[in-house]
Amino acid sequence: MKNKAQAALDPLWQKRLLSILARMEQAQQMDTVTVKALSVLLYSGDFALTFRTLIYFNRLRVPACLPHLSAFFNDGEQPVYFRLLVLEALCQPLQGDMSVTLAALRRSKHPLLERGLIVALGMQGRSALPYLAEFTAIPALYLRQSVLTEALFLAAGSRAALAAYAAKHQQLRRYLRYRCLPEDGKERHYRIMPAPDYLLQAALENGLTKEVYKALLHRI
Repeated sequence: MKNKAQAALDPLWQKRLLSILARMEQAQQMDTVTVKALSVLLYSGDFALTFRTLIYFNRLRVPACLPHLSAFFNDGEQPVYFRLLVLEALCQPLQGDMSVTLAALRRSKHPLLERGLIVALGMQGRSALPYLAEFTAIPALYLRQSVLTEALFLAAGSRAALAAYAAKHQQLRRYLRYRCLPEDGKERHYRIMPAPDYLLQAALENGLTKEVYKALLHRI
């Protein structure tokens, strides 16, 4: 399933709005009214502007952003690459435990979104285990089992902790019976984005150059 290329705004308007975002980020404006006003830009249809707004929300890391990010993710009309970027924003360390927020997101049959949500839940610690265990009880149409296994292991924190939790949950215990678990202390293999250059490739498909993409990503 390929994402459709987004239309670009008039260059003058795009430049002005990007400039406003940059000034607000410098000023660290994060009140509820400002965040709500800026959330409209998520639906601009302009790749650069939507991307930059998501980066801004990602860096804010404040509760006021959460309902707008969740609503954007749940909008099935939005491109997959932006919805994955929302998952990354929801997993920022300063947000705290996001298990409940992530679990409440609308489930998608798109393989990258299903995969990304499971990876995101695996980053939340033991509070995410009940939600991850639900994935073991449903047919995984696209899911690579290794992604779910690693997420369960990382959420539990160790093989022993996962075994102790699974001892009280028959379906999970059955799922883990023939799975090869990672070694304790091993870094995770899977990330929310399917590849390091996934967003860059999306930007190129939408007419941006590599230089413009980097400027949007790092601009403050």
